[in-house]
Amino acid sequence: MVEETPEKLSNNVVTRPMMQELLLPTLAFIAGPGEITYWSALGSAFRCMGLEMPPVVPRLHITFVPGSARKWLEKREISIADVLQGRLPKLKDRWLKNETGFDIDQAIAACKKKKNWRMSILRFRSSRLQSAADWKILLIRTCCS
Repeated sequence: MVEETPEKLSNNVVTRPMMQELLLPTLAFIAGPGEITYWSALGSAFRCMGLEMPPVVPRLHITFVPGSARKWLEKREISIADVLQGRLPKLKDRWLKNETGFDIDQAIAACKKKKNWRMSILRFRSSRLQSAADWKILLIRTCCS
């Protein structure tokens, strides 16, 4: 098959890096997180083929934060590191606890334990009700009172 119809053959995830190195030797391979993961398993395949594996260098990652987002974060005293490191859920829970004076999750659990609880949705306008979190506070206060 190789001799008669070589066009029917193609490289896979393991052989492509080796073919690439054979055809176009590289000084270093610049890779994203996924590529780094699978290239880390290719050392023995390169050695088996008598090839020297090029150094794998992480690709530069840049996060652009628009001015409006930066101002929103600064107003709420949230750092960009908090956002990038996934700390927003904990910050939100802390904010809700401070805002309501009680633990939201405990309040929901307590409401669910009541046999005859009812929740009424109050319809009114308020400058404080600007987000889903504000509505959650209102509903929980209504439920638990």
